[in-house]
Amino acid sequence: MAKSHSEHTELVEKTETKPKGWSFGTLFWGLLFVLVGSLFLLDNFNILEVQLDNIWQLWPLLIIGAGISFLNLRGIWWKVVSIVLVLATIGLVGFVMTSQNGLQFGQAKSQVHSETKVKRENDEIKKFDLNIETGAIGLKVGSQTGADFATATLDSNRRLTLKTDTQTSNDTQKTTISTKGNGFVWNTLGNTLNVRLSQSVPTKLLLDTGATSINADLSLVRLTDLTIDTGASSVDAKIGNKEANVTITIDAGASSITLRVPKETGVRVKHDGGATKIDFDDVDKKDNDIYESSNFSSAAQKITIKSDTGASTFTIRRY
Repeated sequence: MAKSHSEHTELVEKTETKPKGWSFGTLFWGLLFVLVGSLFLLDNFNILEVQLDNIWQLWPLLIIGAGISFLNLRGIWWKVVSIVLVLATIGLVGFVMTSQNGLQFGQAKSQVHSETKVKRENDEIKKFDLNIETGAIGLKVGSQTGADFATATLDSNRRLTLKTDTQTSNDTQKTTISTKGNGFVWNTLGNTLNVRLSQSVPTKLLLDTGATSINADLSLVRLTDLTIDTGASSVDAKIGNKEANVTITIDAGASSITLRVPKETGVRVKHDGGATKIDFDDVDKKDNDIYESSNFSSAAQKITIKSDTGASTFTIRRY
């Protein structure tokens, strides 16, 4: 039987005025974007410091969310579980992004100390190329005296080990130092790789890392090239003036990057980045993506920097 005009109108009005319910996804992503945006805003005003390298610690939440999606929850129980999960996730994101150590409340158990030395392969070697490949662990790089080209020490859980591979080509020795896992590495908290480089040989250094914290004092190293290829990381590198020309290449995701360079060194930066906060000491903007210090042309030592970053903070400090 056909519905009357009045019944049809009443049905349309009820349909149009029916209140719209909330969804888990809308609530979660809305609050998450508000939180992350607020934290970056506070970081820009130097009220707090965002620790992006800690975000990787929250990957188990993806498994938890997937498990909850399979639960046959309806009505009030679904709303309760959703709200608790959203609030817990938002709270954890806020905590790890503002805490220096993230979710690390103590030292990792079953720590193992391992060490490897990289020696000169033969007397014809005059240059050293070193690749450091590691994942989400703390990385420290410094210098050393003596005949060895490099010394690497790893403090880690029992599933991580040090691996080295060396090849020679003409007068150059190429070595890769990497951390390898035996099976799936569930816990990388508290793990640290410490690499010390020779002060006597011209060195080209590549840091290929995941989401990690990099602290490098290369002021006494005869550094010719430095390449940093990293994810969401915190990078603090001190560069010296042992070589006349140093080339630095940075390819980073959402990271905090600080380069420390000598006052007398000329600096030129070609920066191609997204939403990046830039703070350069005595390095002025010359063009859309070119920055240059006033002494670049006349300086005896020069540093040329090429950077491609995501949502990051990029700082250059003089010492």
